[in-house]
Amino acid sequence: MAATEGKAAAVRHGFASRAQWMAERVQAGRDAATVARFVVADLRARALRSVRESVSQAKRRVRGYEGASTSRTSAGWSAGNTSANTEIGSGSRALSARSHDLARNNPHVGKGLSELVTALVGTGLRPRGVDPAVLALFEQWSKECDTSHDLTFYGKQLEAARAMFEGGEVLTRARWRRATDPLVVPLQLESLEGDYCPISLTKTTDAGRIVQGIEFDAIGRRRAYHLYGYHPGDTTRPLGVPLIPQPVPADEIAHLWARTDGRPGQVRGVPWFSGVIDEIRDLDDIESADRVRRRAQACLAAFVTNANPDGASELGMAPAAVDSDGNPISDFSPGMVVGVRDGTNVTLSAPVPSPDHVQTIQQGLRNVAAGARMSYEALTGDLSQVNYSSIRYGTLSFAALMTQLRELVFIPLYCDRVWGWFLDAAVLAGRLSQRQADAARNVKWSRPRVEDVDRKAAAEAQVLQLANGFRTFRDIIEQDYSGDYDAHLDDLAREAEDIRSRGVTLPWLAAVAPVAALAAPVADGADPAAVAEAANTVADTALNGAQVASLLEILQKVTDSLLPADAAETIILLAFPSLDPEKVKAMVASADAFAPPPAVAA
Repeated sequence: MAATEGKAAAVRHGFASRAQWMAERVQAGRDAATVARFVVADLRARALRSVRESVSQAKRRVRGYEGASTSRTSAGWSAGNTSANTEIGSGSRALSARSHDLARNNPHVGKGLSELVTALVGTGLRPRGVDPAVLALFEQWSKECDTSHDLTFYGKQLEAARAMFEGGEVLTRARWRRATDPLVVPLQLESLEGDYCPISLTKTTDAGRIVQGIEFDAIGRRRAYHLYGYHPGDTTRPLGVPLIPQPVPADEIAHLWARTDGRPGQVRGVPWFSGVIDEIRDLDDIESADRVRRRAQACLAAFVTNANPDGASELGMAPAAVDSDGNPISDFSPGMVVGVRDGTNVTLSAPVPSPDHVQTIQQGLRNVAAGARMSYEALTGDLSQVNYSSIRYGTLSFAALMTQLRELVFIPLYCDRVWGWFLDAAVLAGRLSQRQADAARNVKWSRPRVEDVDRKAAAEAQVLQLANGFRTFRDIIEQDYSGDYDAHLDDLAREAEDIRSRGVTLPWLAAVAPVAALAAPVADGADPAAVAEAANTVADTALNGAQVASLLEILQKVTDSLLPADAAETIILLAFPSLDPEKVKAMVASADAFAPPPAVAA
C-alpha cells in the first residue's frame, strides 16, 4: 500500500521514479518519517518478489518434465489420473458402438481389420508336436466344434480375432454336451461379444467383488463371468424375457483381449482403433465434403441475367428456362445444355478445386495407421511411395508386433484354453486316456506363413544360415514356412522314393543319396563293419543344403545356355570330387536338354 502511494506521489510531483522522489524529499528535510516508511515498504516488496521467484525456480527444478508444466498452451488440457477400469467403464459402450459403425461403413477400417486378422492367425493356428492320434482326433472335432455348425476351429480363431480387434474383446464359452450327442468329443464353442458381460455391474460380494461383470475372489482370482442370456442390443430376443446376468464359472470362459496393450489392473478390453476414432470420423467428413464439391464441379451451374429490359418479368429477372414440357428448370445434371430466351446472358460457375486434399487425406491416414500400430501401406494398400527396403522394414515391424500379440495373448488366452477343454472332454468321453491327455498338454501351435517380398533372396539367406549353423532345418520349416518338421521330412522321403520308383530323373534328385541307404537295416549274416562303412560312405558323399544350391545354380546356367555342358561337368567334378562322374554327366545332359515351357501371354 505504502509503495503504491509512494509511486503515485512521485508521478504526481513530476519525478521519474519513486527513488528520485524519496531522495529529493530527504534532501529537503521534509517528512522524514514518511520517506522512511516508503523505504521499508520498498525493501519488503523487493524481498517478497525475490522469494517468489526462488520458489518458482525450485518448483520448476523439482518438476523436471516440460509435459507436466502448466502454460498457456496446456491450460485447457484436462487429464484425470483415474484407473484404467474407471476410464473404460465410462466410455466402453460408445467406443464399441463407434468401432462397429466404422467397421461397417469405413473402407480403411475394414481393410485394416482384415490385415490385422490375417497377420495374427492367417488360415488358422494348428496344434503340433504331440501324439498323431491326438492330432487326428482334434482335426475331427474341429469340424463340429461350433455351436452354430458353421465354422471349423480355425474359422472360430478368425472370428475371435476379428471380434477382439473390432469390439475390443470376445468371450468364448465352453458348451459341454451329453455323451450321447452325435459328436466326436462332447464339447462345442460359443463365441460371445463383450456386450454379453455388463460392464456396469460392479459391486462387493461376500467372497470378493465384481468388477465390470467379472467376479473375483478375495485374492484376486477370477471366479465367474456374469453373462446375459441374449445380446442386450438384440431386437429379436423373445418378448418379456428379462436381461438378468447369470454367473458362469471362469474356467468355462476364454476371455480374449489385447492384454499387452492395456494397463496393470485392467480387466476389459477396448477396440483396436479407439485412439483414432475421431481422426477417422474427421477424414470421413472431409471425404464427404470433397465428394459434394466434385459433384458440383461435374454439373452445369448457370446464372441467368436479363440483358433486355423489355423482356423482364415483374421481379426484374429474365424469363425462366423451361424444359420440353414447359416446366421451369431449377436443378442441373452433368452434361445438361439449357436453352434460354434471346436477350439474356449466361455465366457458368467455376468451382475451385482444393489443391491439398490428397496430402490432407494421406497424412490423416498415416495418423490412423500409427494409431492402429500398422503401416500406412498395410492400411491403405497404397504402395506408390515405397521401395524394397522400406516395404520390407514395414512388413517385418508389423509382423513382429503380431508375433508378440500371438505368442503372449492369443495362444495363451484362446488356443491353449480351448486345447485344455478338448483334452478334458476327450478323456471324459473315453476317446483318450489320461496318460495321452497329460502327454499332450505341452502342445505347440503353428505360425501363419509370411510371404517374403523377395523369395529368392530369402531362400539364399536361409541356405547360408543353415550351412553356417545359425539356424536349424526344423526352425526354418516351422518358423518361416509354418510347416510341421516331422511331416515335412516324411513327405520328402516318400516323394523321393516315389520319383525314383517311377524312373524319373531330376537334377537335384541325382545328387541326393536315397533315404533308404541311410536307414537300411542290417541283413542277417552281413558284416556290421562293412555296413557301417558303406553308410558312412553314403553320408560323406551326400551334399548339404549349400552344396545342393550351388549345384542347382550351375545346372540352371546350362539350361539357360550360359555355360557349356562340358565346362559344367568339369566345374562340378572339381568342386564335388565325391560325386560319380557318370551321374554328373547324366545331370548335365538332362539340364542341357531341358526346355522350359513357353510363357503364357497375359
